[in-house]
Amino acid sequence: MQQDHLLQEKISKLFVRYALPSMLSMFGMSLYVFADTYFIATGVGAIGLTALNIVLPFYSLIFGLGHMIGIGGAIVYTLDRVAGRKEEADGVFSLSLCLAAVPAILFMILGCFFANELCTALGASPDALPYSVTYVQVVALFTPMFMANSILSAFVRNDHAPNLAMAGMIAGALFNIVFDYIFIFPMKMGMFGAALATAISPVIGILVQIFHFFRKKNGFGFHKFTFRWSTVGRIARGGTNSLITELAGGIVVFAFNAAILTRMGDVGVAAYGIIANIAMVAVSLFNGISQGIQPLISANASANQGDRCRQALRIANVTAFGVGLLLWLCSILFPGPIIEAFNRDGVALLTQYASEGIGIYFSSFLLAGINIVVASYFQARLMSKQSIALALCRGFFAILAGLWTLPFIFGNTGIWLTVPFAELVTLIVALIFLKLNHARTDILPEGPLVREEQAP
Repeated sequence: MQQDHLLQEKISKLFVRYALPSMLSMFGMSLYVFADTYFIATGVGAIGLTALNIVLPFYSLIFGLGHMIGIGGAIVYTLDRVAGRKEEADGVFSLSLCLAAVPAILFMILGCFFANELCTALGASPDALPYSVTYVQVVALFTPMFMANSILSAFVRNDHAPNLAMAGMIAGALFNIVFDYIFIFPMKMGMFGAALATAISPVIGILVQIFHFFRKKNGFGFHKFTFRWSTVGRIARGGTNSLITELAGGIVVFAFNAAILTRMGDVGVAAYGIIANIAMVAVSLFNGISQGIQPLISANASANQGDRCRQALRIANVTAFGVGLLLWLCSILFPGPIIEAFNRDGVALLTQYASEGIGIYFSSFLLAGINIVVASYFQARLMSKQSIALALCRGFFAILAGLWTLPFIFGNTGIWLTVPFAELVTLIVALIFLKLNHARTDILPEGPLVREEQAP
């Protein structure tokens, strides 16, 4: 069976094989936005940076749905392959693409024809509105490509080709970086050029990963499928955590923008844009670790090998903490160079706000990686109640609770403390879930399919 090596090889070896390419892949994916942040900051200025941050919730929604369908479908594909349900597994990829087509078309219509209303609703000021509208219209036109790229990457990674998935994402990121520069500076296309480079990037990723279909060991493809709501439900259970994580990220950006606008104005939003976009790259590394262990967890959970699942979880958590510690130390030791790279105009207030917030905000990385990994652990076992609860706690309830209370106690510092506060609350919940889960059985009861209803 194709999945045998996931059940037999040493977990540490499998972790390196799957997690490292996944980390690089997600890192490359996050560079779509990061490259825009840098080149817009240097080529357009602070107003462009503000406009970009305003549209991030819309961007997060597109990515969230793509990840939900892609990761959820890939989990179901892996579980069915391990359980020997070849016919069901063969149809999951085609079903996933069809499911993604509906929201992709809707987002195209919304972004292309109602961009002005959308950006206004997201909080764009009159000065930032034209820049936000331009960016949204271009990105929306390529929504099907963003979603197809997310789906293809998840399936390729789960089909024993994590290096190819990584290559596709990195190729797209490199294209974005190079053409961001070309479009913004030599061609002087401004915000439109930045959006265009980002929009074409997933097309490059797809062109690289499509070679997987020509490999002899390719296990999925375009097959006929029987539409079953039960399969759609399993895909949703497997991917809802990813959707909530991305959606919550967009909601958090919206909430932060609103809170900062009232206290620090557009310059404060630009400062938050710098911090949030750098944080997005950092969090992508944690997402890479979590997605890297997902095939390992799904396969071994389906085969009732609980010890191997927990071993993968331990290795992933140690790695995530180490990465988080390194990133936090960098923000403490080198805040000036990091911030000034995005402050083309040398705005003193922008430097002040960002310097005050970056070290506090980035302290959340000490816990964020562990929380993301634990949520993915439950997600990979289709224990959606736990994974969704952690995603909602981390990205919604604890964040909003912090924003509604901490700024009134600590002033502007309270805004930056909100994310570390949310990660601490989420870690407590995650530890409770793990304690309850491990107090039961080594793995879920008899049967090859991991079901959330059997979870504590």
